[in-house]
Amino acid sequence: MARHFFMSVANVIGEIESWRPRGCARETDYRDSLYRKLEDAFRTPPTKEYGHGRVRADIAFERKIGIEIKKDLDTPTKLQRLKGQIQDMAKTFDNSIVVVVGEAPRDLLKDLRDTAHEYGVAVIKK
Repeated sequence: MARHFFMSVANVIGEIESWRPRGCARETDYRDSLYRKLEDAFRTPPTKEYGHGRVRADIAFERKIGIEIKKDLDTPTKLQRLKGQIQDMAKTFDNSIVVVVGEAPRDLLKDLRDTAHEYGVAVIKK
């Protein structure tokens, strides 16, 4: 049964922060695990692989909240690609959240957080 009648950014972030992924090897495993958690938590279920124009999100609550999951943000190339996604998501969704799982060196994570902050995007490291 859904714990939250109303979906809010704060409630979604709280659910992500309490999420404990287990047995996940690929990014899609993490996405499916988080999707199940959010589906159980909210009366209005999210959508997997939400697309709007050329912008995609791994999980979304319509255009209100877009969630992008990144596994092993361990190279500058991956960081640059994610920065581009953040810019696009900020234009498409009212609120965006990036969830980083796996490896993420401190310097790349700091750079990501700095860019995300410029666009009002939350970053959660799991």
